[in-house]
Amino acid sequence: MTKITTTTTTSTITTTSTTTTTSTTTTTSTTTTTSTTTTTSTTTTTSTTTTTSTTTTTSTTTTTSTTTTTTTKTTTTTTSEPKNSSFSMYILSV
Repeated sequence: MTKITTTTTTSTITTTSTTTTTSTTTTTSTTTTTSTTTTTSTTTTTSTTTTTSTTTTTSTTTTTSTTTTTTTKTTTTTTSEPKNSSFSMYILSV
């Protein structure tokens, strides 16, 4: 008698990790001040003020995570059992 047993197990592991971070900051500040004063029997006063402020903020975050696991295991077992045999001897007397 022969017994054959085969066991196969498959397991795969794949790990992928992606991280993207983008940060942009722009700051613009402009200040202009003009002041003119003239005094003579005539008075002239000029005042100019300009203020510009720009702020830009950009933030991007991307996260990707992939996990795959693969494992393969094969086991083969063979068992042989001898058949039962019997031997008989007969003696004849005359």
